[in-house]
Amino acid sequence: MTDDNARNEFDNSRPLNIELWSDRAEVNAAVDAIFAECAAVSGIKRQHERMKTCLKVVLLNLFNIYAADSTCYVRYSRRNVTLLKSHNILNLSNEQIVKAVDNLIKLGYVSNKTWRWSPNNKIQRQARMRAFDTLIERMQAFEVLPLMAATHIDANIIKLKDSDKKRLNTPDTEDTRRMQQEMVVINKLLSESFLNLYMSDRQLYKLKKRMRTGKIPESDFCLDDEDEGEDEVPRGSVNLTHKSLYRIFNNGSLIEGGRMYGGW
Repeated sequence: MTDDNARNEFDNSRPLNIELWSDRAEVNAAVDAIFAECAAVSGIKRQHERMKTCLKVVLLNLFNIYAADSTCYVRYSRRNVTLLKSHNILNLSNEQIVKAVDNLIKLGYVSNKTWRWSPNNKIQRQARMRAFDTLIERMQAFEVLPLMAATHIDANIIKLKDSDKKRLNTPDTEDTRRMQQEMVVINKLLSESFLNLYMSDRQLYKLKKRMRTGKIPESDFCLDDEDEGEDEVPRGSVNLTHKSLYRIFNNGSLIEGGRMYGGW
């Protein structure tokens, strides 16, 4: 595989969602079993709930992204950076996330790709991980399903960014609390609704491939002859389990932006 091909492969990735959660008994049973394996392989004698929480978030991300697109990677940081308080309702740490990933690697459950970090590099690439079939089968043995995971009910879904699109801590005000509660009601309704695409498995496969690669088939999805053979910007495969919405405000102001994002 050439370096260009490798870059194209790893460009098909989604960021680790640290607000993905589930309290389902099936998920908890799978996490308990895999955590016990991680403890054995790493020599952990005392089980820490925070470590198990990090492992659950990692497992849910790997499982759900695999269900949407088995070729897609989960990207995450291996640097010891501080996560924004308003973006970290589960009180996770990069250190514990990395430990969870490394234990899954030792167990043969995930593949992992890292790049050598240098301040001189123009483009800094985060690490990528992807579930092997063995991990998916392990979780399926506990009857875990992708729809069992969703954005944590206490997650901050009113997001604030600066002029450079970097995430800021959202202020706790009467307005932000009101908007937060409105979004909780909307997301609860969405979680209880069945949303799907009316197409065959073959059509869905083609659509996912087009979204992942940006390549338009010469005979499919074309509006007219001018569209044939043209490429699009790759957007990643559609994930039908992503139904939770959030609002994003821009330029450090709660009166600029505010549109909803996140649904598939």
